[in-house]
Amino acid sequence: MRIVSTLIAYVVALAAVAGAAFVVVMFLAGPHAGLLPGWMASVVLVQGWLAVVVLPILAARWVWTRRAWTPSAEQVNGR
Repeated sequence: MRIVSTLIAYVVALAAVAGAAFVVVMFLAGPHAGLLPGWMASVVLVQGWLAVVVLPILAARWVWTRRAWTPSAEQVNGR
């Protein structure tokens, strides 16, 4: 169950981050945006890709550590 919940968290985080990053990058650094100087557009694009790669991994890692195996009451009490 730990693997399934981690994969679900990764997919959900990937969809959310990718959608948000797409909107933000297109708004700030899109081909017709004109909000940033030319050199900043590439910086925003790289940061958007880093967010899409790193943030879902961090979310999956958080779920993996939270779903760590915990001993049952019988194992703790030695029964």
